Amino acid sequence: MTATSNSGPATGDEPWWDAGLRLESLRVGLSPSPASEHPDPDPDQPEHDRVEQELGGWERHLGELLAPFVAWLATQGLDEPERRRHRDAAERFLRWSYTDPGPVESRRRRYEDHLGGHDPGHLADARAGLGWWTDHRQILARTQMADRNGHQPHFPHKQR
Repeated sequence: MTATSNSGPATGDEPWWDAGLRLESLRVGLSPSPASEHPDPDPDQPEHDRVEQELGGWERHLGELLAPFVAWLATQGLDEPERRRHRDAAERFLRWSYTDPGPVESRRRRYEDHLGGHDPGHLADARAGLGWWTDHRQILARTQMADRNGHQPHFPHKQR
């Protein structure tokens, strides 16, 4: 994990700036992705079925967010229990975020305040896990920026 700030939309603190890159452009919302959304709901369908479909779409989107994070954690030299703690911390934060109506910019701070008042035993694990989550989201943001710009990394030691 880097010593960078754990801020930005990925964690809900103030926006993160790094070499002019703003992480706000990275899609981190918790609404279902277009691939997992259901088409227009059937007006004759009972409301509880529509709610179940919405939650099912959100659960799929949660998996879409967490799967690359879990794979990335496996490359970071962490043991299995530590990786699991970080994944659980990120998942708890994302689940809590789904119901949080406040501004994204202060979401992580509100979550930590919430934990401090309701579950202080998980606060240290949450901070550590969200630090790793932030690092992962920053890498994704940089990758997406490079992909959008058609940037090819330059490796001087390789001859083409």
